[in-house]
Amino acid sequence: MEASSWPSAAELYDAKKKVAEMSGRDVRDVRVVISPYRICPLGAHIDHQGGIVLAMTINKGIILAFVPSSDSQVVLCSGQFSGHVKFRVDEEQFQEFLRVLKRKILIGDAMQKELFMLCKRVEIS
Repeated sequence: MEASSWPSAAELYDAKKKVAEMSGRDVRDVRVVISPYRICPLGAHIDHQGGIVLAMTINKGIILAFVPSSDSQVVLCSGQFSGHVKFRVDEEQFQEFLRVLKRKILIGDAMQKELFMLCKRVEIS
């Protein structure tokens, strides 16, 4: 039996093609980052405390395809889910979140109010 390589060339090309279609850019402009899943049959989570683990990657994982940009705007889209998220890496995001949340509270959404009160108790360093 021949060992399979993950990701395959076809999987990488499919990811690049999808991002090229979504962004309106050429496939050659698309870059890819892969992150294989890992299993840890011995010592799971003790590595966070400097312990010894027996970990290994498997032939599944996450493929992130993207088009580099020269500005600070980030647009996240998924090939599997609808919608998108936009943000700028040069702005403080939490303050904008609180501003929007305050506006929703003024409209009278009780659940949003509870969330806002919870956020006010959280200290961001």
